[in-house]
Amino acid sequence: MGKILRRSFAALAAGALAADLGYTFVLLNRPMPDRGAPSGLPSTEGYTGSVVVGADDRTLFVGGFGGVCDEDFTPVATESAGSVALSIKVTAAPGSGSDGACSAGQVTSASVRLNQPLGSRALVDGDGGATLASFDGSRLLRPAKLPPGYRLMSTAPYQASSGAVGAIQHWGSDKLLGQLELIQLDGPLSDVHSFYDSSDTGYQTSPPLTVRGQPATQYSATGRVGWTEGGEAMLMTWFTTDPQPSTASVIAIADSSP
Repeated sequence: MGKILRRSFAALAAGALAADLGYTFVLLNRPMPDRGAPSGLPSTEGYTGSVVVGADDRTLFVGGFGGVCDEDFTPVATESAGSVALSIKVTAAPGSGSDGACSAGQVTSASVRLNQPLGSRALVDGDGGATLASFDGSRLLRPAKLPPGYRLMSTAPYQASSGAVGAIQHWGSDKLLGQLELIQLDGPLSDVHSFYDSSDTGYQTSPPLTVRGQPATQYSATGRVGWTEGGEAMLMTWFTTDPQPSTASVIAIADSSP
């Protein structure tokens, strides 16, 4: 069983920080009102989102499901010779039906490990059997020079409104307020929008900035930079309050990736 990351009331703290920095924070994953103890559980539903296939070819990262009070959601992989079917197992959460506040939130990042490497097998929805889009996690950048105290917190699929598929990584600290986000997409940079500010449009400087040897796009948010590398769009955002990050510091983090 892999790690499961939920975004619920804890996201409000990140929203307050983003607002303090001038970001537009769009909270997409609001928990549902408590509706009493669930019935008809456990059950299984299909998974229709995209998938990030880990560099080990066994770890599958999924996300964007759940969000119902009193229920837990866990990804399940059913393997066969020709395919891997992904489903979501729904079970009653501990303390279901209590009078306490609902703390459930949408599962934004979860992983499941296969018994055998994925190889050439197809990834399919465990309910309808439709083929799932995937992103090759071996292409994920792993910056070597992270902010002090930061570690990788989550990896999840990212899918643009155009249908282009990618991945989103978050680094942070258990003790420090702030977060580093990197989105990689098999598509144009115009399709990439940060979770923390979807309206921030980029512009070119003269002379142009460069990231990893590629011409880069600057944004009104000083802690954000975008570029295209090998036909893949990338957007890195670092938000923190003390001190506020510079564009140069974000470029240095990106440039430290092997």
